Amino acid sequence: EATPEGWRVERQKLERRASMLEEQLRAARAHQEHTREAHSTQLSALHAQLTDAQLVAHQMREQQLRHESERQMREWQREDSHGAMKSELLQCKSELQQLRLEAAAAASKATSEADAVASARRELQGVLDDRARDAAAACKNVLAVAYLGITQALPA
Repeated sequence: EATPEGWRVERQKLERRASMLEEQLRAARAHQEHTREAHSTQLSALHAQLTDAQLVAHQMREQQLRHESERQMREWQREDSHGAMKSELLQCKSELQQLRLEAAAAASKATSEADAVASARRELQGVLDDRARDAAAACKNVLAVAYLGITQALPA
């Protein structure tokens, strides 16, 4: 209504509405402040959790790197030890082969020397047999000559 009474009633309605809106605004601001504080507290807690998680993750990475480094060192040591043992095995095989060759050569030499000794013994035996025959023949000749000398020296 366009009367002063209507305007007054409209004005009172608007003032009540404005008052209610101001009250809602104050409540919304209080709620916003309370929510902001809660979010700030939550954010601080989450930052602390994030920092703790980052620290734990860093420690776990360091531990993993240490374990990986130790594993790599053990692997290198094992490979080095394996290589050394393989080299030593090859060295031993080479020495064994050399000793076998030397043993075969020594056996061959011993066989050759045994054959040479046997041959020398046979040859020596042959020479001794020849000398014994020659000595026996010489003795027979000496005896024959002596016999002839004695028979001629005896009176007939």
